[in-house]
Parts: sequence; C-alpha cells; structure tokens
Amino acid sequence: MTGTDDWIRLIGAPERPPEPTDWNRVRSLLGTDLPSDYRVLVETYPALALEQFLRITHPTGKHDHSNWTHVAPAVLDRLRETRRNGNIKFPHGLYPETPGLLPWGNTVNGDHCFWLADGEPDRWTIVITDLVDWWEFGGGLFDFVSGFVSGAVTCPVFPDDVPNGKPPYQEP
Repeated sequence: MTGTDDWIRLIGAPERPPEPTDWNRVRSLLGTDLPSDYRVLVETYPALALEQFLRITHPTGKHDHSNWTHVAPAVLDRLRETRRNGNIKFPHGLYPETPGLLPWGNTVNGDHCFWLADGEPDRWTIVITDLVDWWEFGGGLFDFVSGFVSGAVTCPVFPDDVPNGKPPYQEP
C-alpha cells in the first residue's frame, strides 16, 4: 500500500499541510470511495501541478479549477453533453456508469485525466485523453505519477517535452 513516505520520496515534502478532507462528504457525493493512493496524496499535499504540467485536483482545493468537488462534476457534465451531441466517441462510460471515467486531474494543455472506475477503487486504472486520442495505463495513480515524473512512463497524449524536471507546484 502506498503511504505518505512513498509520496514524499517521489515528489518531495509538502510546503504546507492541506486542509482536512471530509471523506464522508466525498463518498456521499460519489457513492464510492476513491483509491487509497489518492487519499494518501490529498491528506499529504494541497492541490498539485507536477512538472508544472500535470494538475492533480484536491477535494479542498482553494480554487474552482483545483477543487476536485467542483472540477469532477463539471467535467462529467460537459462530457455527457458532448456525448449526447454525438461529437466524440467515448471508449468507456462516464461515472457513475460502470466502467466509467471519473476525473482526478488535467493538464495545462487541457487533457483530461481519469480513473476508469470499475470494481474496487484500488484496482482502478488510469485513462488520459485529449478527447481525440485515448491512452490507458494499467496501474494506479501512484504508479502512473511515479512513472511520469521519472520518465519511465510515456503518455502519447502528452507533449514530448514533459517530464521536464520542473519542481512540483503546490497550491498556496
């Protein structure tokens, strides 16, 4: 199981502690728990931008663009409308459909980062898309972030110049 020390070894110590997360509220909003590696991350850090490119939203983010409870429902609503209009073919359903895409972040380029919610949360995989190209990573958030930061995992949706060695940005 991924713990606080694993995240700190990977991306450094938090600049400040995050606001406490009301996991009961999050579970009530979703009808499910979230993966444990994400829960440990948000209990350790505020909202993050890794490599100043990959943004991981947070249930207590200070801004609408970084607050998971604002971002995830808004993204799902926009994507449901896009799907109704028939403009984009989706390879998976949208949460709470099963399997369904559930947002956890985005990029500065506007790419979407999802979990493919299907079964137990700790078994969910990662899906990255610019809504043209879709890429799946067969592991969890910590494994994806670890591979992304080290350069061991190359996401074809992302530009070639990331990772770029820039330090993580932690929401003030």
